[in-house]
Parts: sequence; C-alpha cells; structure tokens
Amino acid sequence: MRTSKIIEWNGEFIGTAVTLQGTQGWRFVSANHRADGANGRVAATLGEMQAVARRAFLMASPVAEGLQDLAPAPRH
Repeated sequence: MRTSKIIEWNGEFIGTAVTLQGTQGWRFVSANHRADGANGRVAATLGEMQAVARRAFLMASPVAEGLQDLAPAPRH
C-alpha cells in the first residue's frame, strides 16, 4: 500500500509526496504550477522531499523572479 503526504508552504498546497512501491523513497507530484520544477523528483526521505518541493515553489515565486531581474548584467 502506498502512503501519501500533503506538502504545503504557509497554508498553500504545493503537491503530494507519494511513497514509491517496493523502495524506501518518495516521489513528488506537483499540484501547483510554481512547483512544477520538482514534479517527478525522487528523494530518500519525506523531509528531503519537502525541502525539494518547497525550494522549487519558492524559486518560481514572483519575488524570486524579481530578484533575478536585479542581478548585475554579465560583463564582457
């Protein structure tokens, strides 16, 4: 039987971590377009999976996108 755990950030549903059949790992299933970068990723523990999903979610946030615009231009 598979086990699943909801992954959220500050009350916002990001996706679900599902145990892999026959192994000791977790696979992430994204439910939020901002976490799509982690969709299908596999981690050994639930804690690692939560960190991967939350990192992908936060890196795709409007704030993170704005920070990329503030990065200095490469020098030639």
